[in-house]
Amino acid sequence: MMAIVPYAKEYADDFEHLVAAFRAFNAEGFGEPFSPERAHQEYLERIERMRTDDDCEILLLIDGNRPVGFLQITVLDRPPFRTPVKERVGTIDAIFLLPAYRGRGWGKTLFEEGERRLIGRGVSHIDLDVTVFNRSACAWYARMGYEVQHIRMSKNVH
Repeated sequence: MMAIVPYAKEYADDFEHLVAAFRAFNAEGFGEPFSPERAHQEYLERIERMRTDDDCEILLLIDGNRPVGFLQITVLDRPPFRTPVKERVGTIDAIFLLPAYRGRGWGKTLFEEGERRLIGRGVSHIDLDVTVFNRSACAWYARMGYEVQHIRMSKNVH
């Protein structure tokens, strides 16, 4: 049976494997510079900081008792510089589902639960970042009602 639950220590080991799959997906899918051991540890440390921050929440998509996806959300009291509003802003920091769970509506269900929780915490605007070359994610977010608000450009100098 599928369920969405807040992160809890009982899921720590399975969640670590889920994070490893997320990081590997980013490295393989988008060619980001990636040191699996360092990046994995850094990400786990970031997750631990988020888990203990009242403004952050990690939601897990659970199949039976095993995490198969996650969503990170954060509430910011002050919007980032690129946000065109002055009120509290929610951010969707990451969403990931194991490949076998994609295309079945579970990502949408998890995403919408994150939006509901952010709205319930008093945000008036939700931001998210997506890499422009992740065209499928850009299209998915557009179908979810999100619009481009900011473009950050970069240049590789090495």
